[in-house]
Amino acid sequence: MENIRHIQLSREEALVVPTRERSYRNASRAGGDGGFAIVVVDEIGSKVSTAVDADISLLDTIGILGTQDWYPLYQVLSSDIIGYELIASVLDTDLVGDNAKKQTVIDRFVERSRITLSFLRAKAQNEELFEEYTLNLKKKGAKWASRDSQQRFIEATNTDLTVVEQDLLRRLGLFVLDVAKRLGVIKETSNKGFYHLSLTRPWRRRCMKALRRKALSRPIRRPMLCQPLDWNNAGVGGGYLSKWMRYPLVKGDSLASPMTVLACNNMQRVAFTINQEVYELASIAVQQYASRLGDYTDTKLHKAVADLDEAKVLLGKKFWYCVKVDGRGRCYYVSDPLNPQGWDLSKGLLMYAEGSPRTVETERELFIHTANCFGNNKSSYDDRYQWVCDNLDAMTDDPMGFWKANDPGDKSRYQAWAAMKTCTSDSMFIHINCSSDATQSGMQHLSVMAGDTEIARSTNILPHPEGRQDLYGDVAEPIDGRGRNDVKRPVMCIPYGISKKGMVNSLLEEGICSTRPEAITLADEIWTSCEGFMGSIMTVMKFLKSAGRRLAEVGVRPSWTIPATGFRVILPYARDTHRITVLNAKGDLIKCQMGLGTLSQVDVNQIVSGMAPNFVHSYDAALVHLVCSRWTNPIWVVHDCFGTLPHLVAALKALIHDCFIELYGVDAVMHARHEFFAQGNGKVSIPMAPVRRPFDLEATRDAEYAYS
Repeated sequence: MENIRHIQLSREEALVVPTRERSYRNASRAGGDGGFAIVVVDEIGSKVSTAVDADISLLDTIGILGTQDWYPLYQVLSSDIIGYELIASVLDTDLVGDNAKKQTVIDRFVERSRITLSFLRAKAQNEELFEEYTLNLKKKGAKWASRDSQQRFIEATNTDLTVVEQDLLRRLGLFVLDVAKRLGVIKETSNKGFYHLSLTRPWRRRCMKALRRKALSRPIRRPMLCQPLDWNNAGVGGGYLSKWMRYPLVKGDSLASPMTVLACNNMQRVAFTINQEVYELASIAVQQYASRLGDYTDTKLHKAVADLDEAKVLLGKKFWYCVKVDGRGRCYYVSDPLNPQGWDLSKGLLMYAEGSPRTVETERELFIHTANCFGNNKSSYDDRYQWVCDNLDAMTDDPMGFWKANDPGDKSRYQAWAAMKTCTSDSMFIHINCSSDATQSGMQHLSVMAGDTEIARSTNILPHPEGRQDLYGDVAEPIDGRGRNDVKRPVMCIPYGISKKGMVNSLLEEGICSTRPEAITLADEIWTSCEGFMGSIMTVMKFLKSAGRRLAEVGVRPSWTIPATGFRVILPYARDTHRITVLNAKGDLIKCQMGLGTLSQVDVNQIVSGMAPNFVHSYDAALVHLVCSRWTNPIWVVHDCFGTLPHLVAALKALIHDCFIELYGVDAVMHARHEFFAQGNGKVSIPMAPVRRPFDLEATRDAEYAYS
């Protein structure tokens, strides 16, 4: 055992080395147009912005602001953008110190501001085209922050500044540069005309210290070759063995409870191994995919190669995963490659080190899981079991042919292969995970919070005499010419705060509607159907948003405690901002990227939009805490999906139902309302919470398709 721990320590140290080197390399590299030159300049740019505002007010007071011909451009850009653009222009010249000529800085300021100003103008004048571009960027995983994306949009709309406007920008840049000089953040050298950022020695020392912390703050995370350290009740000291890989159990200011800690420790004690049959198949598939791409590579290929490289190292070995918890309580496995909560290839490569004996009962659960992987998860358990029985000979005679002919798609392709090969194996033990997924988890929780038995039956959290139900089909029924698949995505996002405009974008992005007018019409119909069918759920969400708004408006971050688990959710401050500093290891002024800093303020819009989804997610996570704290057998959790070995599936489902009943033994919304009132200290008028209707929690034990 000591030898394994020594190997794990060496492995952790080896993971830190490339991270540290990368961090210091980035610290000594010039920024240019991309990377950290695009983020907001907090430490310097904000000072310039404040000083510019003060000078503008002074000009206005003495009555000469109207004579400044660049003032209309300033009004569009705002002082925040101008301050950022000036400092970024100094960085972007890649000529810090004696080489930063005044003319070079101003030219760069004009170029950066020209793109920003043209983009803002193009966006305002071409709203519909802007939304289409936004959807295309989302599909490609790109962002508007990219200068290239903005430039392409400007060209497509034929929107650019005139020569006169660019000259006005130049005058504005000279004004802002003069402000920055008087402020002292930019200094001019003795021979005039050359500029550099002026940073004091204590400020540089603080940044250097932060840089060293940053070099160790995010090393590459991978599975462990020995069992992770247990967390103590304060949520510290667990996970990896070495100090440079340590992290807090709970992200943000939320507070873990002893039950949360116990749940995470139990998850960390589950040992995994690599499924060699999936590894061999995936290796061939990735090689063929790479050969088709030729010199071109994509993210999907990189992810697959990373997973297979890690699987190769772990072949024939036992390994474990560290666990962390986000601010809502949701549990995550800590690993960059080969994550149990990752994509299908990762899940297909993993199986339990412990095995389940092959019996008639376990084969039934295995067959049901196999049918689920092949896309038959909407039928009854008997039909799923029979589907595998009917196709077992075909699976055995030609596994590759059957697998390709019944391709389940990207979501479960390799999991289906692992399940099929286990079904046809002669092994006396079964090691693959058999999962049970909640049906519309968010709606399940909201239906119980509201006490809406109709929605609870539609989401299978209460039994229905006709067997498994489908909420999406119920919503689609009153909409002419539309089926469940047309409404699924928008309805799925209802518990997470989707707006009607968000529905329109979703319908266009999914290709369900080809034009925006068609999408708007369908979104209106879906919204009307949802209001009629699940009005009680929307009432709960409306209360949460309203309570969150009233607290946020007086500067209070809403928080609540889950009665059954003791986990306390504290919503985060507004938003993260990036910092830019200018130094190297010798203390010389250069450009580098710093980490994130949180603003000490409450963003009302962010609180309102996040209240309902965060509240639902916190109860979703609380169910995981309850289950995992009492389950000492192998378990695999992906938020609202629980998995274990086939001979333990029935016992795990029974425990889930018991924990669900315990979770809602208290009226969740009313309990939260009392806490919101206490946070307002009697000075905030919290709206009355909707009273939960009578609801038979005990009946949920008989809901066999709640997790299926």
